[in-house]
Amino acid sequence: MTLMKVRRTRIKRALIAWGILFLLTVLLVARPTEFRWGYWVYGLIWGSATTFVHYVFRWFFEEEIEV
Repeated sequence: MTLMKVRRTRIKRALIAWGILFLLTVLLVARPTEFRWGYWVYGLIWGSATTFVHYVFRWFFEEEIEV
């Protein structure tokens, strides 16, 4: 029987990064513009930043497990 390696997301780390990036989006984008933009713009910035960080630090957010 051969063992397979599978990648699993470390969800706690991903959620922490998600929260930090959300706060940075609010502090660095929303407050200086006095919250004048639509919510979709903040969501786009927030989602893009979270995705970027996840792929850049993939080794930090994912682990290989043997099944």
